[in-house]
Amino acid sequence: MASCTGTDSDNSSELTTLVSGDTPTLPGQEQPSIRALFEAQDDAAYDLAVAQIPRDHRVRVKGICGDYHEYTTPIRQSGSYVQLATTVKRAPFEEALIAFFVVCQIALRLVADELFVGFLRIVYPSIDKLLPGCGNTLRALVLEAFNKRKEHLKEVLARSVSKIHFSFDLWTSPNHLALLGVVAHFIDEFGQNQSILIAIRQLHGSHSGENQAEVIKEVIQEYNLQNRIGYFVTDNASNNNTAIDSLIARFLPHLTPKQRLGRRLRCLGHVINLSAKAFLYGTEFDAFEKNAEAFKEQSSLLKELHLWRKRGPVGKLHNIVTFICRTPQRREKFANIQSQSEDFATEFDGLKLVVDNATRWNSLYLMIERAIKLRDRIDRFCIDHAEFMHGSSNKKALSMEEQESLLKHDSLTADDWAVLTEIVAFLEKFYTLTKRAEGSKLSSDRGVLSDYLTTLNVLLKHAREYRDDINFRAENPDLTSPGIRQLRVCIVNCWTKLDEYFALVNDTPAHYAAIVTNPQMKWKYFERQWKDAHLWKDATLPESWLPGGKRALNSLWEEYKNLPVADACAGSKRARTPDEFERETDMTQWDEDEMDELETWLSMKVFKLDDDDTLPAYWLRQSKQPATQRIAKMGLDMASIPAMSSDCERVFSQCKLIFGIGLPQPRLELRGCLP
Repeated sequence: MASCTGTDSDNSSELTTLVSGDTPTLPGQEQPSIRALFEAQDDAAYDLAVAQIPRDHRVRVKGICGDYHEYTTPIRQSGSYVQLATTVKRAPFEEALIAFFVVCQIALRLVADELFVGFLRIVYPSIDKLLPGCGNTLRALVLEAFNKRKEHLKEVLARSVSKIHFSFDLWTSPNHLALLGVVAHFIDEFGQNQSILIAIRQLHGSHSGENQAEVIKEVIQEYNLQNRIGYFVTDNASNNNTAIDSLIARFLPHLTPKQRLGRRLRCLGHVINLSAKAFLYGTEFDAFEKNAEAFKEQSSLLKELHLWRKRGPVGKLHNIVTFICRTPQRREKFANIQSQSEDFATEFDGLKLVVDNATRWNSLYLMIERAIKLRDRIDRFCIDHAEFMHGSSNKKALSMEEQESLLKHDSLTADDWAVLTEIVAFLEKFYTLTKRAEGSKLSSDRGVLSDYLTTLNVLLKHAREYRDDINFRAENPDLTSPGIRQLRVCIVNCWTKLDEYFALVNDTPAHYAAIVTNPQMKWKYFERQWKDAHLWKDATLPESWLPGGKRALNSLWEEYKNLPVADACAGSKRARTPDEFERETDMTQWDEDEMDELETWLSMKVFKLDDDDTLPAYWLRQSKQPATQRIAKMGLDMASIPAMSSDCERVFSQCKLIFGIGLPQPRLELRGCLP
């Protein structure tokens, strides 16, 4: 094995930062195959090689009869090897080696480790000629591979058939780095939706929108996307507004302020999250979360208990679950409680409680859903431990303050359980629609922009129907209860938050275009959804929704309706230029009643695509027809916009191990490989 100066023992784990999980295969690029490393394989030779591993590597092997055999033959005995492959190809070997070290996050110094090299010699005795001499050499190969991949990605982006849209988000790593992730969304030349991480950059200084915009600007320029910019999808943070406005002003200065505003789209998941939190925690949910975290950090257990108890049945259940799951002994006692219900004696045996995360509404939903299934066990546990204090101690409560920490103050009544059941029924639709919007754009048309407004309409209708039902029960003495009156307030809070975002839709015409360019919806979707809007209680100016939506759609169509159309006869015989007489008698060019492509599209009946067809593939075919090129361009742009900015969050979840506490900080050139 070739020698190499320098060591990488102090920085070997840095290279595990090159990839944050499985590397996606780009269009036109295949993952390295281990099979491709070898031109020939011999199963018999493989068996012989496996048999001689103990002999050639001084290992103790337990025999069939249980006795151990120790082999002391020196590791290097080239004559004893059986060659498994006649030839090893260098290029695919290096690709597979890089993939192994980077994707599996292996320290680079392992490439020179004698045990690792000895293992590979079993497969191929001449492996020393192919292996890098040390971690630094492998590091150079990784950087070279990354740069090649980056150039390939640039080519893929350049050949895309849609605009390039961006989602970005900030994250603080476990080792306290401020990281900005940027994901590009587009339709490739083969008509397939792509969402690809193009940068994770360290953000120095403040987290202001201007500071973020500078980093994103550099990324856009690196990939030569200045003239391909489409839309930005982020959460509702105010600094995101500033960042996006700064980027659009920099790269698209010709857009009006209204058009700039239309390029900023809000993450559907974030809207659902805020609405569900408004239902669970009230309008001041930000303050509630901050107080809950502060009390936890300060170990102010009693304050934390009181804060949650103010939330009603949800808060009391949170305290109970926290109490049970705080120690292994309590978990074991709960698991040993037998069901008191004959109907469900064994159905839910083995199910464990779900501990919620106060900042994630869906974890609270899952906690309640599971608790309802384990209701009789929870009630029995609370009876048996009513005089036990919260915390990890089992001592008896003495002071008045300690009396407030007893579990009995969190016991749930029948009315509490009824409220919890209502909460799960209400939030179930929020949960299922969130999961639907997270669906893959690669294998289906889920998770695209058209899901935003359709989901908002469904949730508004859902909240409206629940609100009317709760109002009826709250005003009926025979049906009302304290829990029902509390639910009434919760649903109003949720409705108000949903309506707040619904009122912003006209600022972003792309929401209308995304639905209109879906052949099974078109404008008919809005006409059907809003036909009875004037009858809805608390609807704000419903008679203006359809006209306002049509104006917003037409304003966006202005960006497409006059785009030049590619000559369908390119390369064939050029058409003869009409003379003056022919021009004067050709009224088709003056026909004011002639419909443009959008009007023609809307005049056609709605239809469903075949099961094996997708929206991007459909519009890619239409883009090759002169009569539909402009509407197809709008369709491709809309079909490539994600409904959510969750891709960045997925990347950050994978990065937790890469930027873990105690790991050395990546070198600058390696940090740039993210990518």
